Amino acid sequence: MPHYISNGRKPISNKPQCEETYGHKIVKSLFCTGIMFSSVFYVSHASAEGSVYADQQTKMLAVDSDVSGNVFGGRGYKNGNDEISGYTVSIENANIKKTNSWSGNVFGGTSTGNVNIKNNAVTISNGEVAESVFGAYSEGAGKLSLSENTVLINGNTVVSKSVLAAQSGNPATGDNMLAGNKVMMTGGTVKNSVFGADGINGTVTNNEVSLSGDAQVEINVFGGRVRDNSGDAMVAENRVTLSGSAQVTGTVWGGYSGGTGEVNNNRVTLEDGNESVNGDIYGGQSIGNGNVKNNTVEVKGGTVGSSVFGGSGDGSGSVKENSVTISGNAQLIQGVYGGRNRENGIVTDNTVTVNGGEISNGIRGGSAKDGNAENNTIYLNGGTIGGHTYAGYSDNGDAKGNTIYLDGTNGINITGA
Repeated sequence: MPHYISNGRKPISNKPQCEETYGHKIVKSLFCTGIMFSSVFYVSHASAEGSVYADQQTKMLAVDSDVSGNVFGGRGYKNGNDEISGYTVSIENANIKKTNSWSGNVFGGTSTGNVNIKNNAVTISNGEVAESVFGAYSEGAGKLSLSENTVLINGNTVVSKSVLAAQSGNPATGDNMLAGNKVMMTGGTVKNSVFGADGINGTVTNNEVSLSGDAQVEINVFGGRVRDNSGDAMVAENRVTLSGSAQVTGTVWGGYSGGTGEVNNNRVTLEDGNESVNGDIYGGQSIGNGNVKNNTVEVKGGTVGSSVFGGSGDGSGSVKENSVTISGNAQLIQGVYGGRNRENGIVTDNTVTVNGGEISNGIRGGSAKDGNAENNTIYLNGGTIGGHTYAGYSDNGDAKGNTIYLDGTNGINITGA
């Protein structure tokens, strides 16, 4: 049975003996043996002092009044074959407050051990969170999986820091997998960044961020990110979609890697609406030596305040077969790059297609610094294009086999080319 809080008093419950430490409850009898646990708690019509936990049997927690501490769905401490799976946290019209340096957060599932965290969900409607929201968070160092966790933000919710469907937080992590996690925002404001998945190392695949309605993100958005600059983890098939009047103040990445792993098949889409991204958009980017291949950006409408890159590399890796498509009433304040490398990697077989919209500062199908730019293509089928347009360009390498196709069927205005 749930434990209700009313009129500021807690009734007698059958919870195990607890102690308060670092702003959250620890169940002594379970913690000492390292067994995963969740206290039974239903917070309603009164404030809760200290952290609250989902019911172990139903795996559900509903919060509609303020909490001074953390909110947990599933939580585990030990290593082993168990999963933290199927927990649901719902918060409505409630503030999750910060009382010390590690409180004010919301977790669908979390573990400090090598435990898989799967299929947990957090939904927040018209709430306020003092810190961050996690569908899944792990500090485990072994081979583990964070998969199919979701976070849904609705209404006028405000999150003071970040929203992450899944994050691994242990620098020793190497072989973990973050896959199939998703953040959906239909409204509300996130004052830091949003991540479909964020890993130190390990494979990051098939994660998603969807922003719709009047959702606002005040810094950056990542479909999937690997941030270790020495690792070789792959970042693949992650997606970011903006629709309606969604706004991102910073930059949007479909996939991002700080290391040498491949960045492949990631996608960013702006639908035909009033979306806006003030910074850059990258289908996929490696700031290490990873190859960047087959990433896509499609801008059907909205406004982009800086440049758009299908794929971008900052090292010796190749930038290959990436694409950008611009159409509708899209407004791009800067330029468009099918593929770009800012060091010595080759840039080849990238594509930019313009069917409509306005690009203010030129197009480069492929752009290289010390490497070659080869076999890149631009299709100009409509729209208004200002600035210089190059199918292929290299500062210090060769530019060869690059092609521009001009088709005025849809009406096209080119100035400064």
